[in-house]
Amino acid sequence: MKATLKDVPYGPSPANVFDLYRPAKPSGAILIWIHGGSCFSGDKSDSAKLDLLSELYRGGTSIVTINYRLSHEAMFPAPFHDSRRAFQFVRSQAATWDLAPEKIALGGASVGAGMALWLGLK
Repeated sequence: MKATLKDVPYGPSPANVFDLYRPAKPSGAILIWIHGGSCFSGDKSDSAKLDLLSELYRGGTSIVTINYRLSHEAMFPAPFHDSRRAFQFVRSQAATWDLAPEKIALGGASVGAGMALWLGLK
């Protein structure tokens, strides 16, 4: 996968950036993937190597991988709030990328999975 948009800012911190992977024939669906690392480490670029995301991308799903402030930059719950800001930003801009704001799914690894669950329960 090659990023269509790279390091797009979604918030005030330099850490608040995401990459968008938009397939040539997008289905409109979007998966926002949140990396793991226990809020201490990790980066969105690690996510682009996952087989699951590559398979979804080949099937037409656009992938958004986000970075968020890590714990040495901002205390808990800042990373969770960053994930919410990223979700809101992607939803507000989806139509400009010819994607469907009502077809957004969330996923992640480790703490990223926890953030996705938290967002789903908000």
